[in-house]
Amino acid sequence: MSQVVQRGDTEIRDAILGNVGSMFVSRIGPEDTDTFIKVFSPEFNANDLINSDPFTWYTKMIKNNSQLPPFTMTSLPPVKSNPELAEKVRQLARLTYGKPRAQVECDIARRSGYGSPTPPPPVAPSLPSTL
Repeated sequence: MSQVVQRGDTEIRDAILGNVGSMFVSRIGPEDTDTFIKVFSPEFNANDLINSDPFTWYTKMIKNNSQLPPFTMTSLPPVKSNPELAEKVRQLARLTYGKPRAQVECDIARRSGYGSPTPPPPVAPSLPSTL
């Protein structure tokens, strides 16, 4: 939040905070504690906000037009990806839903009435050997 304060003018920061109904804050730096301690005290102190655990969010929410007391939420860590599986899913999606570029351009030309809707020669899709 200190990044939106220019030359000591807090007008932008105050406008942002004044219009936020729900807030999710993860670990913050010491320079922002003065701003956020007003939102999350007395349930949480500056030390809590600076030293939060990974994937933990200090939360302030509105429910049914009423402000809930601040609480913590914990999210799951990111799932480790499998690049090989991701590539296989992309290949399968291309084969299942994709069309050759020339075919798409022909369809666009035909539907829009612009250009020359000359159909391209058909191309038979082939499945990757590793699927």
